[in-house]
Amino acid sequence: MEEEIRRAVQHLRKLSAGRPTAVMYSGGVDSSLLLHLLSMAGVEKRAAVLLLSPLFPEPEDLPGMESFAAKRGFEFVVLEEGLPEEREFASNPPSRCYHCRLKEIETVKRWAEGAGYEVIMDGVNSDDLEDFRPGLEAAREKGILHPFVDIGWGKGEIRKAARHLSLEVSERPSSPCLASRIAYGTPINDFTLGVVKEAERLLREEGFTSIRARLHSALLPAPGGEEVRVYILRIEVPRQNFGELISRPGIVNERVFPMKPPPCG
Repeated sequence: MEEEIRRAVQHLRKLSAGRPTAVMYSGGVDSSLLLHLLSMAGVEKRAAVLLLSPLFPEPEDLPGMESFAAKRGFEFVVLEEGLPEEREFASNPPSRCYHCRLKEIETVKRWAEGAGYEVIMDGVNSDDLEDFRPGLEAAREKGILHPFVDIGWGKGEIRKAARHLSLEVSERPSSPCLASRIAYGTPINDFTLGVVKEAERLLREEGFTSIRARLHSALLPAPGGEEVRVYILRIEVPRQNFGELISRPGIVNERVFPMKPPPCG
């Protein structure tokens, strides 16, 4: 692994070319490893940019994330934004990721230009290219660099390198955008995001790990010729935890779904 890491550091040094470099930082293993490797590459001016949004799970250890970045010589920056307002996003079509990622990148680029950062990188890896990810097109349009894609590293190589470097985040599970838990066609709004976020929070509170709460819906006819939207929450847990989950239905039924949905739409 030493040689692979050496080549990765060399590639980062070449990409940065001595220019101030910002990383779109989530605290996950991918972007955290990227911070560590950039510090090894000796990039002088570097920033870790965390974007807070209703679309992302709340960071579980914000001070720890700041500490991780600071120990590696990064300016730690927190930016906030609301939900994208475009109907192309809120109606939740297959292209939702493009509109969301575009807004994120524009927010980071505005900050970077004002702060004097010329290069922006993220932790996208080669495995991500195998999935349907319209957000990658937004990143390409806006010139975001994907160093792990360049060197052919997927999640396996990233975790292997993080373990080799004894990074405390090496086994941290992925925590993708909450919108990815909402089925296409189910509107993305404060209610649907809140159901997913609250369900996962409660399940973690009850001791479950490696979980996903996925929300589906359908429009059904109602009296008077109107329609009503019916929601179905699907919980995913590791096989070994399934028996415990179904034996405790009140965790979700009694604590999550009392939330009041918005008018049908």
